[in-house]
Amino acid sequence: MLWQVRRTFPAGGIGATDEKVVPMGASFSRTYEAATEAVKDCGWKLLETNPQAGTLKAKIGRTINTLYGQLFIVSVKRVDERSSELNAKCSTLYQILDYGRNNKMIEKFCTRLHERLSSS
Repeated sequence: MLWQVRRTFPAGGIGATDEKVVPMGASFSRTYEAATEAVKDCGWKLLETNPQAGTLKAKIGRTINTLYGQLFIVSVKRVDERSSELNAKCSTLYQILDYGRNNKMIEKFCTRLHERLSSS
């Protein structure tokens, strides 16, 4: 059973999940581009990117803060020409409780994303 959990992790997290939806004051393409760079700024490994669908998946490695690692999924939706909506979801691998780790990773990402958008 454990090997099946490990094998399915990159496709979708199975543990505790946290999610945040953020309205963005930037176009779809600009938000998606900044989100991709923000993931790299956080030091996470990009697993999949799909610019047409506005989705990306990243793996957060094992550390003291993340324990066994986490899966980070971002989805960007077009609202109109000048705005978009970002949905960030973070899932743990083995833990049923994450004690705020997922939320910390989402906040870290959002901070990097806003820095990227404000600098350009």
